[in-house]
Amino acid sequence: MTYREEESMLDIATSELPLRITFAAIEPDPILTLSGKKWSSNYVCDWLMRGPGIYLDRYNYNNIVTPDEELLTSKDVEFLLGREIIGITSTPDMINPTFHISGEVDLTIYAETDIDPWVLSLPDITLVGSMGRDENGNPLPKPQAGVQ
Repeated sequence: MTYREEESMLDIATSELPLRITFAAIEPDPILTLSGKKWSSNYVCDWLMRGPGIYLDRYNYNNIVTPDEELLTSKDVEFLLGREIIGITSTPDMINPTFHISGEVDLTIYAETDIDPWVLSLPDITLVGSMGRDENGNPLPKPQAGVQ
């Protein structure tokens, strides 16, 4: 437990906004990593980024941004440098959150299992996302990947 146990994950994350992005990379798997001064995040799970003229999914299913490459690279997310995470839409426990990035970019995260999480490290606390479950304990259905 933390000293912030009375706050939801969403409350904790939004209290730190805006978060300026000074590093954006895609590593093999592909894992998306974003960070800035005093914060960092990585997304081992499925993710989808949309915005004006922007559509990136974890596995580049539609080959929209890099038609000659099989996987995305760090070059494909350079446009995020200097932008800020300015809002988050989510449940209080941040199941399948959408991070709103300046320039009308949305980054939606989907933790498909409990072993492929997303992590958001903030000053004094690290938040780890987990798989969403319904009231019966069944995994929530995965949003359609690769659909614009």
